[in-house]
Amino acid sequence: MLHTKDAGKTWERIPLSPKLPGEPTSVLALGPSKAEMTTSSGAVYVTDNAGRNWKAQVKETIDATLNRISSSG
Repeated sequence: MLHTKDAGKTWERIPLSPKLPGEPTSVLALGPSKAEMTTSSGAVYVTDNAGRNWKAQVKETIDATLNRISSSG
C-alpha cells in the first residue's frame, strides 16, 4: 500500500500484514490520516494514523463464516 502526504508528489510504502484475510479491494480516505479498507474476503479495517495500524471492524470475514456454516452441515 502507498501513502502520500503531499498530494502525490512523494509516496511512502506502508507494509500490510501477510495475515490479512484476502487481498485489499478498496481503500476509502475519510480524512488526512483516516481511511477504511475492505478485502476480498469481506474484512473491513480502519486506520486513524495514516495506515500505520489498522483495526478490524468485523470479528469474522464473510469467507470464514460461509466456510464454517457449509462445513457444519
